[in-house]
Amino acid sequence: MTVLTSREREILCLLTRGRNTKQIAAELGIKRRTVYVHTFNAREKTGCFSTIELAVKAAQSTAD
Repeated sequence: MTVLTSREREILCLLTRGRNTKQIAAELGIKRRTVYVHTFNAREKTGCFSTIELAVKAAQSTAD
């Protein structure tokens, strides 16, 4: 079982809703670079090679 931080999960949720990095950063009041870091960390923890793969995997897990 992969444990993501609450911020990683929050960003992942926004990604699955179609938000891009710039929109996520504005919505959460953080820098785009911070969004990249959280996304990278989530990808590393889940073994995903891309942000798209990460978003698809997250969408599938919430649909189960």
